[in-house]
Parts: sequence; structure tokens; C-alpha cells
Amino acid sequence: MNDLSAADIAARVVAWHNRHPLARRLRAADVFSVGHVALPFLDLAAAPPEPAAGGGGSLRERAMARAREATGAPAPAPGTPLQAAFRDDFIPPLSPAEVAVFGARHGIERPHEPGGAPVRRVPSQVGSSGLAWRWLLTAELRAGSARTRVLLGPVPGAPVLGRRLWSLPRVGALAALGGAAVALVLAMVLGGGRDDGPAPVAVLPGAVVQPAAAVASMAAPASAAAVASAVASAVASAAASAPTAAVAAAASAASPVSPVSPALPAASRPIDVEPRLGKIDLPPIGGFVDARRRQAAAAAASAASAAPGAVPNAPPSAATAAAPAAAASAPVFALATPALRTRAESQQIAEALTALLVVPGSTVKRVDVLPTGDDFRVVAWPYAGRTEAQQAQARLLARGHRLQVISF
Repeated sequence: MNDLSAADIAARVVAWHNRHPLARRLRAADVFSVGHVALPFLDLAAAPPEPAAGGGGSLRERAMARAREATGAPAPAPGTPLQAAFRDDFIPPLSPAEVAVFGARHGIERPHEPGGAPVRRVPSQVGSSGLAWRWLLTAELRAGSARTRVLLGPVPGAPVLGRRLWSLPRVGALAALGGAAVALVLAMVLGGGRDDGPAPVAVLPGAVVQPAAAVASMAAPASAAAVASAVASAVASAAASAPTAAVAAAASAASPVSPVSPALPAASRPIDVEPRLGKIDLPPIGGFVDARRRQAAAAAASAASAAPGAVPNAPPSAATAAAPAAAASAPVFALATPALRTRAESQQIAEALTALLVVPGSTVKRVDVLPTGDDFRVVAWPYAGRTEAQQAQARLLARGHRLQVISF
């Protein structure tokens, strides 16, 4: 190239391209096809000669009139009295209007056509006479299969016009950061920026309330799944220690906290609890309880007759009479699922539990789907002792079924 250095042009283009934080990082070796572009303009500042009488105007006047009608180009910028005389879309995605404004401001005049590099003259729409040609530089950038072509002014320090090659990882990181920022702003707006402290909750019967610091220390290093599992275990333990079948539902935000004892601190905000536990009404189990009573009475009578010094056919003592009554009032245990939304889901879980629990040798005789408010719970019962129920609970947990031990 006569008065240009390809290395200088490449350095200018690469510096412009890499200046954008989302653009790919290019090198001088990624710049190809450096050349010249000539753009035709009409110089509106040059005064046309007076038209000949009756001649209808000179050739220049007629050319300028045709340019205004044919090109439809916008008015030139202030201080740049040039009007584009071309409409060729030769460097997409740049529009001819963009190229015309850039060329009028940063193109230069040349006394002769430059050499040493490819030259492209953009065709004029108004003929070849009376035109003012402005020269620009052009270069092609490549990065893999992606390409783009840009224009730049020949004068050192002139700007560059074109589209950059974007870096997909950088754009994706910016999109993720923008999404996180939007989510944070929405959370602040919806939350109102208020912190009224822990919301009051109801305490399950027999539950031990942990201090807020202990809950925070447990949840901080753990993952979301670990926290959910820990809370579920706490709820199951609380339900197992309840003396009745009624499980207290969560109180509304306006209700006071139900204290466990004066010595215990107030309950902190629960991390993740099962909603709307409700009350479970189990069907009568008279046959099972009657059998237990008979077995307990027979065992007590046998023990009394085998005791040293026992008198045959003697009236039962107070201790002997109290044994069947105590056996009859002993609690019976069951396993219950958390609240389920639909009956169809409950039926599927009930079928799976029936196949696992109602087997020969097991005391479990029934697996029922029981309504609990607007939800449902699946209950497997009866278990004669808490230990037996807890062993079954552990076996089911290993198979992916999380149930609570309840007494009734």
C-alpha cells in the first residue's frame, strides 16, 4: 500500500474491537483483506453555474435534482455539505445511510486512485459527472467461522464503523448477572425492605424448640437438601412424641407463639415445614385392641398363678386387676405420610406402602388414605410398639418413603 501500513491498520482495528468488554479477544493476525473504498457524493456547497436561457438547467443542476429524487438520502450533517449519491448496500449489516454519514465526516479526497491494495468504487445513482469522491479504508475480521467487515477513516486516530464479533461466554455471564440483579431488585421491591423479625409459628405438641442461633448454625454450612432433610426429621420426631393423634396446624402470622415451657426461648422462623398437617381421624380398631387386651389379661393371669405363694381361685389383687387396664390403655402406633395434595397421588403411595408393609408376619393390617383438611395423608397401622413402628419407618426411608410415627 503506497501511503498506508497494513500493520498500522490492523493494530487500529484490533484496538477498537477489543475495547468493548463483551467482544472476542482478537489479534492482528485476525485482520484480513485491507483495502480502499470510494464513496460518491454531491457537493452541495459548490455553486452551480447559471443555467442557459431556456435550457432547463445545466448538467450539474439536473444531476443534483435527480440525486434528491432518486437517493432519498437524509440531509447532510451541519458542517458537512455533502449528499450521498449512492444506495448500494455493499457492507451489511451497515445501512447506506450510516455509511454515507460516516464517509462524509471521515472520508478524504485523493488526487489519484491509491495502489497497493484492493480498491472498490461504490457505483453512483446519478451518473459520473459532478461527483465528489471520499475515500475510506476497509478491513475484514475473522474469528473461526465468524466474520465482519468494518470501515475506518484514513487519517490516524479516525474512528471505526462496523459490528464487533461478540464473545458468547462474556455475553452469557452478563445476562446471568443482569438476571440476578433484576431478581434482587424485585425481592427488595416486593419485600418492601422491611424486617419485622421472625414470624410467629405454632409449636407441635411435645416438640423441643431450638434457639435461633442453633438453627442458623445448622443451616449455614448445609445445602438446601440437607436443611430440608434435617427439618423433616425434626418434624417427624416431634410428631412421634405427641401424646395424641391431633397434630397442631401452623398458626397465622398474627397469632402469638405457643410456648412449650417458660424456660425455653421463643420459636424461630421455621426453615421448611410441611404445610397444613391437620388432624388425622383413624377408623376404629376395636378388634385389634380387644385381642391385645385378651393377650395382656392372659399373660397377667399366668404370671399371677406362677408366682410363689399364689392361692388358687383367690380373688385378684389390686395390682393384678390393674394390669389388664394398663394394657388396654397402652397406645397403638401408626406410620403417616406428610400432607399430599391430591387423592390420586395418595392412592399411588398407598399401593406402594401396602406392597411393602402388609406382608405375612407383619402386624400392619391396613393402609388407608385419610383426608386432612384440603389434603390427604396415607396411614399404615397398627403397630403394637413404638420400636416396631420406628424400625418400619427406617426401612421405608431407605426406599425413599418419608413417614412419621404417630400414636393413638
